[in-house]
Amino acid sequence: MSRLNIISGLFKKKGFNEFDTENYQRYILLSFSLFFSSLLNLSFSAYHLIFNEKSNAFGLIIFALFFLSFYFYYRKTDNYKIASLSGAVLLTIEFALIAFIGIGDEMSGIFWGLIFPVILSLTVTRGKFILFSAICLAFVLIVFFVPIKDVFPEYTGDIIFRFFMTYMTVFILLLFYSNIKQQVYNAKEKKNLEFQTQIGNKNRFLSDISYQIRLPLNNIAGIIHHKRNALGEETVENVELSIGNIISVMNSIPMISGHSLTPIKGNETGFNINNVIRKSVDLFQAGKYGNLKISLYLSSRAPSSVYGDRLSLIQILISSIDYFYDKLGLDTKLEIISKEKSDETVLVQIKAKHKNSKHDQQILPDDKSSNKELKYIYDMVESINALLDVSMDDQNLSFTYNFNFTSSLETSKPDTSTEDLNNDYFKESRKKIEMKDANILLVEDDEMNSKVKTLNLEKLVKKIIIAKNGREAIEKFTTTKTDLILMDIRMPLMDGFKATEKIREIEKGTNIRTPIIAVTAFASSETRQQCLDAGMNDYTTKPVNFNILINKIEALIN
Repeated sequence: MSRLNIISGLFKKKGFNEFDTENYQRYILLSFSLFFSSLLNLSFSAYHLIFNEKSNAFGLIIFALFFLSFYFYYRKTDNYKIASLSGAVLLTIEFALIAFIGIGDEMSGIFWGLIFPVILSLTVTRGKFILFSAICLAFVLIVFFVPIKDVFPEYTGDIIFRFFMTYMTVFILLLFYSNIKQQVYNAKEKKNLEFQTQIGNKNRFLSDISYQIRLPLNNIAGIIHHKRNALGEETVENVELSIGNIISVMNSIPMISGHSLTPIKGNETGFNINNVIRKSVDLFQAGKYGNLKISLYLSSRAPSSVYGDRLSLIQILISSIDYFYDKLGLDTKLEIISKEKSDETVLVQIKAKHKNSKHDQQILPDDKSSNKELKYIYDMVESINALLDVSMDDQNLSFTYNFNFTSSLETSKPDTSTEDLNNDYFKESRKKIEMKDANILLVEDDEMNSKVKTLNLEKLVKKIIIAKNGREAIEKFTTTKTDLILMDIRMPLMDGFKATEKIREIEKGTNIRTPIIAVTAFASSETRQQCLDAGMNDYTTKPVNFNILINKIEALIN
């Protein structure tokens, strides 16, 4: 590091954003100028105390204290406008007094007058630099051409000419430099804006790709759910592993574009937890993960069959291993351990050995919300009522999961939670409707999605009415008895948000509030909140978990 970099480092402020180039430079320059002006005044005050008039020394000390107070004020408040303006006014007053009222000899006055625009240019913006330089020059001309005996010193024509030409040369050079600097800054800002636009376009493209992938994935999950008995449990498990892997890849896309994620839950089924762990790990034996070393210690005492959300377990395992790999690199050595606790819950521990602890804050930040990948893992764990304990020491980073899976299908109850309901639409009493007597309005623009939903719901309800867009949904809502609406979001002619708002307007003044469930491929907490704000009662994502969707429908119509 050069000496100049070391000096500039003394005037940095902890926590200041160095990527904001213009403000960062202004902060450094103003801090330096105020501190340097104070130091310069103290140096010359010491000179006057020893070799010259002591009265001059006391005046310089007062100016030094003023500059130092402005320096500390700026360091504490970051108020650039007040600090720079105060510094410029003080500089102008001081240099006018020193140079032209005769504090010191004539030559020292000339010297002070010439360094004035240099320090001023570091202290204020370009506009104020021109203003104060002009004020100082006007005062100089008054002193030169309107001499007052015993107040202003007398200068010869030669000194006046030399000073004026030198002052103007310094002023023009500094003005030219500030113009060039501003042009360079504007060019950088333009490139930065273009870059941010490209990033925005890329993020929109990635989000759209994520949406397009979720649509066929939704169809696959729906068909697998419908044909579960015919396909066999092993086939279904392998398909869910593939779906979980694809979902994990898609989850990284909203993280890149800055959106948060809503966890995608699967169907609750019976499965062997050790087999799921083993098969999930097998996904990391190729590609960029070829050098990843994973040791499995799977307890024979763990339940051979548990009942729970296998797809969520797969996502948690894949996301956790991926998190360790991304944070710790190629030298990562993972140990995955399963065991049964005394209360029959299942513990799964993923332990990573790491060598370098200086990046601990990046691996495990104090605030998990600042790390999207880690927050997503916590959200997934919370979504299936599991617990996650994270610990870290000099050698190991451990994620310990406590999964509350039950040991048999009979002891498990389906999730009928209605915590996501928008209860504002249920203040009036509603007549209880049985599932088999319900008329469902299915609003879906994709024909295959519509067929898959119909395939999974038609035997459970009385009638399914199909609408291909928001406008058609409003038309069929006004002409057909509807007990519940499954509303897609992104559709031609009119989207799901607008259609919901129109339906709520139609219902005003009546005791009817038809339940509306959003079914969308946009898996983010922002989209969920938009749905509730528009007047929908619940929210689920694609690929659809039909067990959960059916529970939501039953809870709403009852």
